[in-house]
Amino acid sequence: MAIICSTEYSSDRFTKFWEGGVCKLVSEISETPMSRVFDDACDEGFWVRSTKTGNRVCFAVWDVKRDSEGEILSWELAPLSLSGCPDATPQVRVVLFND
Repeated sequence: MAIICSTEYSSDRFTKFWEGGVCKLVSEISETPMSRVFDDACDEGFWVRSTKTGNRVCFAVWDVKRDSEGEILSWELAPLSLSGCPDATPQVRVVLFND
């Protein structure tokens, strides 16, 4: 499993806030389209490059929030570890609202 994601955004593209000790980077799906993350799976996500450090982290869809009628409200993306596995207890998440 190799990360092949080609989409990258700067961290300053997101609104940042803290909730329960987790930094949330927030945007709308129309502002931050996703691309395929792995060469052998259909997971979607993107890279986020820090404007402060220049480091980048790949995020992939971890959860999808739906309303009572099944409409998507938001996507939550988790950072991937170097092995490509989602970090189940991250200090940062990306939240994309369906606009």
